[in-house]
Amino acid sequence: MSLSDAKENPSKDMLALITKVVAEVVARIGVNTGEFLADTEKQHVKRGSLPNRILRKPEVLNMVGVSDATLWRWEKAGRFPKRLELGGNSKGWLESEVRGWIASRASCRK
Repeated sequence: MSLSDAKENPSKDMLALITKVVAEVVARIGVNTGEFLADTEKQHVKRGSLPNRILRKPEVLNMVGVSDATLWRWEKAGRFPKRLELGGNSKGWLESEVRGWIASRASCRK
């Protein structure tokens, strides 16, 4: 299938064409996709193993599983770790504190 065929008949298997084009580009630039993926995973592990990353609100909300308003109320009531001021309007939480809070909640299960 050529690109012109795909333009004339968009219902044909576009995935096969895209896969072929990507494979050709990868071959031309000489990237070994296995090595690339391994390097990416190593970088992720390095970043994820930082002892005290600062988490922004979307990540904290995803980890805790509550609404923004609930998180705010818990924080104001002292039931959740206080956020850090990073400068300007930027705020975040220490990952160790959030993970500690989650662990404490899990240990309180009945």
